[in-house]
Amino acid sequence: MTASNSLDSVFTAKAARVLSATRRHVDLLSDVGETLRGRLGSQVQQVVVGDNVRYVCEDSQVTVCEVVQRKNCFSRSTGHKRKELAANLDILFVVSAVSPPFNRIFVDRVLTIASVEKIKSILLVNKEDLGLKEVENAIGLYRSLGFAVIPMSALSGEAPDSLKDMLRDSNVINVAFCGISGVGKSTISNLFFPNKKITTGELSRKTGQGKQTTSQAQGYPIKELDCSLKILIDLPGVQSIGVGHLSPLEVAQSFPELTAAQGACQYRDCSHRSEPGCEVKEMVAQGIIASSRYDSYLQMLDEIERARPY
Repeated sequence: MTASNSLDSVFTAKAARVLSATRRHVDLLSDVGETLRGRLGSQVQQVVVGDNVRYVCEDSQVTVCEVVQRKNCFSRSTGHKRKELAANLDILFVVSAVSPPFNRIFVDRVLTIASVEKIKSILLVNKEDLGLKEVENAIGLYRSLGFAVIPMSALSGEAPDSLKDMLRDSNVINVAFCGISGVGKSTISNLFFPNKKITTGELSRKTGQGKQTTSQAQGYPIKELDCSLKILIDLPGVQSIGVGHLSPLEVAQSFPELTAAQGACQYRDCSHRSEPGCEVKEMVAQGIIASSRYDSYLQMLDEIERARPY
């Protein structure tokens, strides 16, 4: 492609969103609802599901030539390595369940990353058909902190009206489901795709944990709810999610109960770990701040310290 042709292509490029991406291929949803398969141009290093891109089509070859600046990006980390999973999310549904047991540590970490990226997060508690008695305290806790919680049963074959209403919102374009393996994340996603089943798995008999069935993030166009072109993103099922790419301040500010007590601490920059006169530690001792949340906070700080390059 010559320089002049390259310039012309930029002006004739069309808009699309990324549905999936591998090293060799990228699947796109065009702004007119057409699904396309293409490749990344030489100037585009990487894309993730949800990215807004521009592409050109020459000789029947679709090539992504530009990635539009993201408004957010949901990522997780392992040690020093950060993995970007999905971009431009309007809602992140954090999926937990009655069984396997409600994983507060995982939930807190996802809520923290979403808060840092300014992504609206909703907690879905699946398998309510098994009874909510075991998770009543957890549901009450997160609701008291201002988080929306929706109990549901994916096996009912119908999504709750409150969930459908959120997806029908004209301002909601990209949504994602995130949860540990076995909580029914893909089963919930299937409620919106009656003609295209997303792979689901069973619990391991040995560990009681879910067998991972989603190996990479995958976006699916939601066409059943209304005429708008929305994408539902099924994120990989994992047993843990790293936060080593965050800063201690970002983590602290993602806990509303900690930020509310911060002003009463003796030190302005109190980390709520070992400083004297810490109001947060006092409120934990009194049971005002949940010890589970405080423990999650401390574990994240420890992980961030271990991930620091030396």
